[in-house]
This record gives sequence, structure tokens and C-alpha cells, in this order.
Amino acid sequence: MTRKELADEWIATLVRPGSKLARIRVDPLSNHVLTYETKSLKQLTEHGSEIAFKPGEALGNLHSLFNDLIAAKLTPG
Repeated sequence: MTRKELADEWIATLVRPGSKLARIRVDPLSNHVLTYETKSLKQLTEHGSEIAFKPGEALGNLHSLFNDLIAAKLTPG
């Protein structure tokens, strides 16, 4: 898994409290399921530390982004 893939999965699970992520790998030629696993937000967070993904930084970046957007007082259009 790349950090980007893990970050995408992590944020998708974060915004849906109580959800679990399902990873399913399928052989494109035979359409057979090769592997199936589920991951909780906690498990994704733990795995992130193994590949230098820092969820705290990600949340901080999102918080800063939204604060800047609110402060900008943009007009529609």
C-alpha cells in the first residue's frame, strides 16, 4: 500500500463513524476473489505508522484548510 492509498482509505473510514473498510482483490481474467479483508479505522491508523503516514498531520492539514476557507469569506461564483 502506498501512503496515498492508505490516506484515501483512512479518510473514507474516518468520515463514516463505525464503518469498516473492505479490501477485495479480484483476478481480472477469472473474476475470482483472491483476497478479502476488513479494516477498522484503528487498524488503518496502526498500519499508517508502518509506512510513515501520520493521521494527526492529515487532520491538522484538513483543519487548517477548512479554517482558511472560512476566513476567506469567498463569494459564490
